[in-house]
Amino acid sequence: MIGTTNRKSTFASIAVTGAAAVVSAALLAGTATSAQAAPTSGTTQVGSVQAKQAAAKALTRQLSAYPLTVTAVSRFRLSPKQVKEVAAARHLANSGTAKMIRNRESGGNYAINTGNGYYGAYQFDRSTWLSNGGGQFARTPDKAPKWAQDYIVYRTHKARGWSPWAM
Repeated sequence: MIGTTNRKSTFASIAVTGAAAVVSAALLAGTATSAQAAPTSGTTQVGSVQAKQAAAKALTRQLSAYPLTVTAVSRFRLSPKQVKEVAAARHLANSGTAKMIRNRESGGNYAINTGNGYYGAYQFDRSTWLSNGGGQFARTPDKAPKWAQDYIVYRTHKARGWSPWAM
């Protein structure tokens, strides 16, 4: 059961496992009411999937988190915080510095595996990729979606700046 005082309130607890982050994000965004977000104990799996998809769609639209899709939010179980960070990562990836690094490291090819232990557009090594959360998306960056690689660059940049790429 979700305890709310109005549509933009935070919630105390939720009974739907797996959908908590998406439903809470929808409540915080004001796109779902507590009645919509709190299914009864007899709700089928289909109902919870539809609720998750509706909440994910509302969240990605509100945050302008293109190119994220509802499927990506659900498949990778992205939290509302991660969706916001993906939106911020998009802006970082469009910066001149990020474009220069992509072109220098991989020619802008997100799917490249050079065979030297570095992968993807930003030529991450596997340990850096995994330590910054990339394992949530793929074992190696070259197998991850573009937005996921940009997101991990964003996280790496927040922690270490551009120093891993020896500007």
